[in-house]
Amino acid sequence: MQKPSAPPAPEDSTSSAVAGLRLSEELNRRLIEATPCGLVHVSAAGVVLAANAQAQRILGRTYDALTQRLTYDFAAATIHEDGTPCRVEDYPLSRALATGQSQPPMTIGVRRLDGTTFWAVYTAVPLRDPVTGEVSSAVVTFLDVTEHRRVERALGESEARLRSVLESAPNMIISAERDGTIVFVNRTLPPDTPANVVGKSIYDFVAPDDVARVRACVEGVLATGRIDGYEIRAPVGGAWLSVRVGPVRFGDEIVGVSFVTWDITERRALDARLAMAERLASIGTLVAGVAHEINNPLMYVLGNLEFLHRKVAGSPDTDPLRAAVKAATEGTERIRDIVRDLGNFSHDGERRVLAVDVHQLIESSIRMASSQLRFRARIRRDFRPVPPLCVSTTRLGQVFLNLILNAAQAIPEGNVKTNEVRVSTWADGAGNLVVEVADTGSGIPPDLIGRIFDPFVTTKPAGVGTGLGLYICRNIVTAMGGDISVTSTPGVGSVFSVKLPFDTSVVEPGLPFESMRRKPRARILVVDDEASILETLLGMLRGHDVDVASTGHEAICRLRDAEYDVVFCDLIMPDVTGIDVYESARARGRGDERRIIFMTGGAFTDGARRFLEGVPNRWLEKPFDRAALERALAVIPGR
Repeated sequence: MQKPSAPPAPEDSTSSAVAGLRLSEELNRRLIEATPCGLVHVSAAGVVLAANAQAQRILGRTYDALTQRLTYDFAAATIHEDGTPCRVEDYPLSRALATGQSQPPMTIGVRRLDGTTFWAVYTAVPLRDPVTGEVSSAVVTFLDVTEHRRVERALGESEARLRSVLESAPNMIISAERDGTIVFVNRTLPPDTPANVVGKSIYDFVAPDDVARVRACVEGVLATGRIDGYEIRAPVGGAWLSVRVGPVRFGDEIVGVSFVTWDITERRALDARLAMAERLASIGTLVAGVAHEINNPLMYVLGNLEFLHRKVAGSPDTDPLRAAVKAATEGTERIRDIVRDLGNFSHDGERRVLAVDVHQLIESSIRMASSQLRFRARIRRDFRPVPPLCVSTTRLGQVFLNLILNAAQAIPEGNVKTNEVRVSTWADGAGNLVVEVADTGSGIPPDLIGRIFDPFVTTKPAGVGTGLGLYICRNIVTAMGGDISVTSTPGVGSVFSVKLPFDTSVVEPGLPFESMRRKPRARILVVDDEASILETLLGMLRGHDVDVASTGHEAICRLRDAEYDVVFCDLIMPDVTGIDVYESARARGRGDERRIIFMTGGAFTDGARRFLEGVPNRWLEKPFDRAALERALAVIPGR
């Protein structure tokens, strides 16, 4: 049996306890030195008893400079976060010593000796005397947050700058989580506001029919990291938006999506209007071609009807043949007028300046607008005598047609007896023509009347007006040296007034010849590639010496071999055209080109139109009658 060991000697126990205490003190000292916080031990009287290395670095003082000093020495160099001085009694240390309770963190700025300011978060814990229980000292800890505050301030400034840029951007910019939850939006479409949008799903603001398409786009961006986009119509207000969707990255991770939107409502409307303009231009080209194909046969139909009319002129009014010829002639002339009106308004590029009978041009515009007028209003004419106006027929006709159509469309259908469109003309005392188009329609709202001549402003419902008609009218009238204005009363009607100057210095290019003289019998060359037209013109020109040519080449040969008082030449012919005939005659230097009067069915190529605008020769538009021929023959250039 083992003997029990002897108890340790008292001096051994003391030595062991001292060694353990020293070890504990060393361990605590090293822990204190290693901590990232500043630690200061302060007596109840406010004297600094000890400070670790971090405290010395943060406060910018050596150990000796810190210890044995009162904390009050720092009072003048401490400030609150708002920049106001921090009083001694506000220190966490002062409160801990005064109350005997641990103090919560408090941020205080301390100015170093070098003039810089460091910021730290302070806490204080009171220590009590183990014998008396009284507060004998306190330990103050503080963590340097100067760099953290600098970075935080820089981030705040950067965020403020970015937010300012985003809020001033014309686009709507949205940032959302991966699931579509909106975390930021710079602006919204009415009636929403940024405040009531943040936190909601992006899909809440998409029309139900578009949700699948938008979701597919977002999922594609999240999966590939590539930018994508779509066009969509806002569910409220109907605005068209172009949306670019891009990934929001944090490092290598895609954490969300961004949406940058453009309001493209006006652009889409402009695209639609441009497409409409292109279609109208195509229709104009088609109309011109159709008019040519109609006008040529209409030429010999009218010529033969005139022949029949002369044959039955002496028969009694009850003669059914005479009545049939009269009805056929009236119907054919109506077809001619319709085709001519269509042709006039299809020649968008026509700039030829002629002496225009304004009343005839207005009547043509009224006929063109008759389908819109018929079920809406009566047309009332108040025409006073005015001299001819030297302008482009096509462009001025476009103005009159547009104003009459606008007047008709401002009046609802169904009450023709009480509604009217009134067209008035007169010459004012200042040498101007005034044309007024008044209606008894709905009028123009006061907020629009000041902009009614601006592009894309219209009072018509969607799909009816382009908003360009009055803008074009103003440009045409202004280019002619005139003015257009409007007065309107909502619910009563509108009055558009066009004022154009009479320019007596402009001579009608249709009468370019010098040394004019009349000839009762003339030698004439008729050139056309259609035999029926040649036969018709031969009949109309009875009493004159007439030669015919069925090709341009034949006409050139005849003009080389003979002299003619006048040449009626078709403008557009296969192979050798009327232009070629003109150039050949001009090249001979005898002035024969001045005797050419062109005939056209209305199918102008760009080259043919430029040619007619550049030469002084007259031209007749098919189908024309015997009277038109006689007027052309009334003035023949002398040799």
